[in-house]
Amino acid sequence: LGFTLSSFFLIYKYKGLVAGLIYIFPNSILNIIATILVGVYSIIVTICLWKIIFIKDRSNNLGNFFKKYLFILFIAIIMIFISSICEGYLVPALLKLVIKLFI
Repeated sequence: LGFTLSSFFLIYKYKGLVAGLIYIFPNSILNIIATILVGVYSIIVTICLWKIIFIKDRSNNLGNFFKKYLFILFIAIIMIFISSICEGYLVPALLKLVIKLFI
């Protein structure tokens, strides 16, 4: 990723910056959001399990936490799938368009 972006910028200057933003923007943003979403909710489930196992706090309903976690995981998988489709089909088409317009 770094080599590609630096090549875009080195060869095409500011026009390469536009190509680099198109190359990064759609898929990386979705992947970052999905990773943060799953990571945060994993920490919440871990804290809930910690309370149930070690503190013996039975006020938390573990079934509801796992249902929410599976829902969040499903949403993250869909986001990563959309990101993959964008990276495979949308980004190359946009880069071809930008290269034809600017270069």
